[in-house]
Formats: sequence, C-alpha cells, structure tokens
Amino acid sequence: MAGLAQVQAQPQVTDQSVLPEAASRKTESAQKGVLETLSLRDGLAGTLTKQGKYEEAERMLRQTLETREKVLFQSREDPEVMGTLNNLAGVLNHREKLAEAEAINQEILKSSQKVMGAEHPDTLIIMNNLAEVWACLGKYDAAVELHRQTLNIKEKVHGKEHPDTLSEMGNLAGVLGRQGKFDEAEKMHKQALALQKKVLRKQHPAIADSMNNLAAVLGRQGKDKEAEVLYRQSLELSETPVQRATTLGNLARLLKKQRRYDESESMYDETVELARAIWGPKHPRTFSNMREYVEVLMYQGRYEKSEVLQREMLKIAEAQTAEPAKLTV
Repeated sequence: MAGLAQVQAQPQVTDQSVLPEAASRKTESAQKGVLETLSLRDGLAGTLTKQGKYEEAERMLRQTLETREKVLFQSREDPEVMGTLNNLAGVLNHREKLAEAEAINQEILKSSQKVMGAEHPDTLIIMNNLAEVWACLGKYDAAVELHRQTLNIKEKVHGKEHPDTLSEMGNLAGVLGRQGKFDEAEKMHKQALALQKKVLRKQHPAIADSMNNLAAVLGRQGKDKEAEVLYRQSLELSETPVQRATTLGNLARLLKKQRRYDESESMYDETVELARAIWGPKHPRTFSNMREYVEVLMYQGRYEKSEVLQREMLKIAEAQTAEPAKLTV
C-alpha cells in the first residue's frame, strides 16, 4: 500500500510540473493569436483609410489600441502600439480632428526617436505626418522646417530617387505652395514628378497625386492650360475614390474660374456624390464642394437644382447649430 501510494504520488508531481508549461504554451499561443488579429486590424484600417472610410477606420484603430494597452498591457513605446497610434493620428487628420492628431504625433515622435532612433524609417514617417498636421493647422513655418529635416534625412538614408524621398519632396512642395512660395513649390513638384516617372510604374497612384499637386500650384499662378492638362492626366491615373474626388473638385474649380460652367457642373455633381460617400454630408470638404456647386448652378440659372442643394446644406447647418444648444440645456 505504501508503495502504491508512492507510485500514485509520482505522476502528481510530474503533472504539476507539466501543467504550468502546457498552460504557458497555451497562453503564449493565445497571445500570438491576439497580436496577429490586431496586426490584421491595423492593416484593414489602413486599407479603409485609403478608401476614405475614415469613421470605420478610426473606430477599428481605437478598439485595437484599447486591446493593446488594456488586454496585452503593451507600452505606448512599444513599436506595435506606436504603429497603431500613428495610423490613428493619420485618420484623425483626415477627419480634421487636428488637435488630437497633433498631440499623438508629437508623443510618438519622441518615443520613436528614443526607441528606434532619429533616422529609422518609422521615425521619418512620423516626422512627415506631424509636419502635415502642422500644415493643416496653418503652422506653415514649423511644417516646412520639419519637412526639410525629414527630406534631408531621407536623402541620406534612402538616396535622392527613393519613392519615400520623392514623396517627402512633394509634401514639402505642397506646404510651400500653401505659403504662396509658388516658384519654389513648382520647381520642387516638377522635380519630384520627373523622378517618380523614372522610378515608379507608369500607373502608380503617387504619380497621380503629384500631377494633381503640381496642377494646383500652376492654377494658383494663372497657368490654367498647363494645370488643366495635368488634372485630366491625374484623373486617368486615379485609383481610389479619395484621389478622384480631390482631383475632380480641383478641376471643377479651375473650370469654374474660367466660366466653363457646363463642364464644371458635371464635375461638381460627381465630386459632391463622392464626397458624401467618403467624408459624409457634414464634413467641411463636402460642404465646401456643395457650396461651390450651388454657385455654378446659380450662374447658369439652374435654380430648382440649386434650391435642393441649398435646403440640404441649411438642414445640415441648422442641425449642427442645434447640437451645442442641446448640450447646454
């Protein structure tokens, strides 16, 4: 009996040593599964962002961030968490939640410089993104300075003809254009576009963006014929609804300036429909396109169609005005 007891006791000791290992392996496997799921969420959110589905992307990224921090207890300096935060800041920028986007970008830039280093590709992406937010906030001098720093590092790290370097060059040129430094902006846009045509595939969406941006600078200088050619070429290359809506709106605006109202009307019609689908009817970009569309309709005496749009805009404006009032009651 005593011997049996000892025999029975032996497996118990063995089980106690094996069970924690098995449980540990199971926990580790489950954690890997969660991490893989979160990685897929980040990727899907990026795809949604490129399609202009910003509300869904923001919701998904916030859920992902919450899981990383509260379930997996990942630090905000963890590269995966910084990646999610960076993507969230990008969506917030698109949704014009600029103060939050700025705060997140400033936080993760410090973290990335500390953890990854000043010349790491992820750090450079964050620098670019913060510069873009500053440009949207009208902080042009700060945006230009940060873009120049980023461009210099990218040229050093990647070389002058790398797609990331050319993208940075275009972003810097864009801010210079907003500052009214058209000569420098035009020169830089043309340089970036020429190199992109050299190193990228012919139908690459980055080329469409560069054409659109160069056309915008040319249009602001009164070089309408050159601008129109580039806008139309950009439209042919556009791959996403956001690209098409942006370029169509710009071309419609150029034609409106030239009083080519028939052509402008058809383009505004499509632009407004795209803007409603991408950004929603309340978004400032949608509202701005609707307002310009109304002007084109009024110039042509299209009063009934104009009235429908104006009533829609008024309803949106009144609802937005009423929302803060409800909160204070």
